[in-house]
Amino acid sequence: MSTRKHSTKMMAPLVVALSSFNVCCSHASCEVEIPVIGPSVVDGLQTNCDVEKCRTNDVECTFDKRSGHLNISGSGILDQFFWSKLGGSKDSVRSVTVNGVSVIDEWCFAECKSLESVSISNSVKKIGFCAFFGCEMLRDIDIPSSVAEFDRGVFVNCISLKNVTIPNSIKTINEGLFEGCTSLEVVVIPDSIGTIESFAFLACKSLRKISIPKSVTKVGEAAFRVCALSEDEKSELIKKFGSSIF
Repeated sequence: MSTRKHSTKMMAPLVVALSSFNVCCSHASCEVEIPVIGPSVVDGLQTNCDVEKCRTNDVECTFDKRSGHLNISGSGILDQFFWSKLGGSKDSVRSVTVNGVSVIDEWCFAECKSLESVSISNSVKKIGFCAFFGCEMLRDIDIPSSVAEFDRGVFVNCISLKNVTIPNSIKTINEGLFEGCTSLEVVVIPDSIGTIESFAFLACKSLRKISIPKSVTKVGEAAFRVCALSEDEKSELIKKFGSSIF
């Protein structure tokens, strides 16, 4: 009578890395809690419970999930693609500090719906196309005199933005710069400005007064259309720049 032999093999132990989250299981009379062991690094993203970090090119981004503060430091160009390495925190960011970089590139903070305040260091020389488009909660932004250029539409539909001081390093208020900023009440335009381009303040429905310096020689089409300027102020501006600005 033959017998069949059965071979047995030892199974390799299963190792589970629980580096970026807590797990708590409860069942009737027992409760098991697995603690956080430490931070993990995956594809340039470092995480623990409260902080996410990533690095792209020469820029490092650190996001504190408890406070909602995003700190950016480094050099060169800050582009929008750092979000893909930061774990999808865009909707949770409430404040931003930018240090060291020279350019805030196009669409960089577009539609950060919870963003309320931005502080920019004097290393920044250019803010790109629609960089803060649709930041609906943005109320305060500190723009240093190092910024020499705003691209088009930087603050489009920042509907909570009330006051802006344009630094005297800016020569042109570009097309659609503050379009749709419906809460904007006060804008300080320096005498460095020579041109206000089309749609610059279009649909700024709360803008009741604006002082345009003598340095401005050209104002583009519909630059102040759907604003709340007084009739007297409109008349003065029409004399200087023509009715097309409204």
